[in-house]
Amino acid sequence: KDVLGFRATQMNELDQAKACFNFTVGSPERMELYSPHYPKKYPNNTDCIKKIEAPYGYYVELDFRDDFHLEEASNCEYDYLEILDGPYGYSNLLGRYCGATFPPLTQSSGRYLWLKFHSDDSIEYVGFRAVFKFFPIE
Repeated sequence: KDVLGFRATQMNELDQAKACFNFTVGSPERMELYSPHYPKKYPNNTDCIKKIEAPYGYYVELDFRDDFHLEEASNCEYDYLEILDGPYGYSNLLGRYCGATFPPLTQSSGRYLWLKFHSDDSIEYVGFRAVFKFFPIE
C-alpha cells in the first residue's frame, strides 16, 4: 500500500532478525511470545516465523492476553498472524487474524504450532502478547 506517496523500504536480514526477536524467541522462561517491538508498535515490512514445539506426548495451547491489535482488513491481507497446526508453513491453517478481535484459545493436534507474523509497508499497531503451555495428549 502507498500512503501519501510514501513507501517503506524492505529491511535487511539482520534488521529483520532484530525486529523478530520478540516473536521468534520471546520469553522462553515465561512461555510467551510477542509481536515485534511489543509493547511498542510493530515495524513495517516484517515477516517473522515461529515454531512452537512441545515435548513428545504433549500438545500446545496458545492464548492471547492483554493486547491484540493489527491492521484491520476484511480478509487480513495487510498485517496478520497465521497459526498452523503442525511444524511447517504448509501445515493445516487454523486461522489468519488481524484487527482488534482476539484470536480464540488455540490447541494443536500434535506437538507443534507454526506461526507467521506479517506486516506490510504502512500502518502499525501495538500487536499482541501470547502465552503458550504444553499439556499431555490423552
